[in-house]
Amino acid sequence: MHPIASNFESAADAIITGDITTLRKLLRDHPDLVRQRSTPDHHSTLLHYVSANGVEDFRQKTPGNIIEITHLLLDAGADVNAECDAYGGGCTTLGLVATSVHPERAGVQIALLEGLLDRGARLDHPSPAGNRHSLVHACLANGQPKAAEFFAGLGVPLDLPAAAAIGRLAVVQAYFDENGVLQSPGSPQQLELALKYASWYGRKEVVEFLQKIRDSTLLP
Repeated sequence: MHPIASNFESAADAIITGDITTLRKLLRDHPDLVRQRSTPDHHSTLLHYVSANGVEDFRQKTPGNIIEITHLLLDAGADVNAECDAYGGGCTTLGLVATSVHPERAGVQIALLEGLLDRGARLDHPSPAGNRHSLVHACLANGQPKAAEFFAGLGVPLDLPAAAAIGRLAVVQAYFDENGVLQSPGSPQQLELALKYASWYGRKEVVEFLQKIRDSTLLP
């Protein structure tokens, strides 16, 4: 293996095992590592590995000190908005963390998202977790409602399905006029997706409202 690739692999292993001492030494001795890319098809930077998402399956792990590791990488010059080619391309670390079960199960997902945002991560990226999904929809499609709610609390715009999924009844109601007619930019397809998401995430009031709307003869 080429020495540069070997150093990258060692650094990636240090990230997922929480070996910050080894990672710090590697970054000090080889400062260009933070700008290099993995050899697999996802072409991730080291920073992407903190998400435990979109990288090699055996490296999808979240150590307890992942936030400290993330700050170390950023302090070493990692690009917080760098994109990798996972899930169709365009993935950022923010989007991958937000849609990853591993940091969520480790109890550090929101803190990690906050740390990335504090260092300049973009909320308006068009496909931060790949598959051409917006940030909130990517969270919801990957079973991460807490991350979706976190972003909604920061003012990320919500369409009808997203509002339904996180239980924002007032926002959902605003998509309909006083006669229960769905207004632009909504669509019947969005109504069905909104009902699906609301049911999936247990938003009872939203489900009841949308079922009434759907069953109404006033729906176009």
